[in-house]
Amino acid sequence: EDFQVLEFTGTRFQTFNVDTAESTGIEIESQFLLTDDLTISPAITWTDAKYPSDCATQDVTAVNYNLNAATLCGNTLTNAPEIVAILGADYSTQISSSGMTGFINGSVRYEDDRRTSTQAFDPATGVALVEDVQEANTKVDLRVGMTSPSGNWTMELWGKNITDERTKSVTFNIPLNVGARGAFFQDPAMYGVTLRAKY
Repeated sequence: EDFQVLEFTGTRFQTFNVDTAESTGIEIESQFLLTDDLTISPAITWTDAKYPSDCATQDVTAVNYNLNAATLCGNTLTNAPEIVAILGADYSTQISSSGMTGFINGSVRYEDDRRTSTQAFDPATGVALVEDVQEANTKVDLRVGMTSPSGNWTMELWGKNITDERTKSVTFNIPLNVGARGAFFQDPAMYGVTLRAKY
């Protein structure tokens, strides 16, 4: 009850309340040791997060947006995909007679499509804002490295979002440019080398 909505207007964040929002779902996480060296960790989440059809009993207009709580009723919450599934795997084994350990792990994350703004449609025209929907996507992270026999140091090569999936986090109106929309994007592909030492 009295759910606070945070809307980015292009210059600042505007907040207003919606009488009711609902979220139900289920999450399953598991881990399997397939061999002494290999572990996999699948997980899945199903979420139904929405504003019910009777979410607002009064018209609460957000400044500069012509957006009110009633326009949200019946729509999903922002950035709330219905399905998120993750599969992680971790493999480590001794790679030298001295006790050096090598490892490789990674994860694959899939998410369903989601809305990236509070607005489901243009309140002035009633037209759906299709650019405010981030399509379903899959991202892959990988890490490979080695650890000294004593465990005093570890070196690893890593990559995040290695397929460079470009996904939106927030979309918003661009000030002083009627009808134009902007977006903040999530992290692109990133790669690096990390060295850890204990002393």
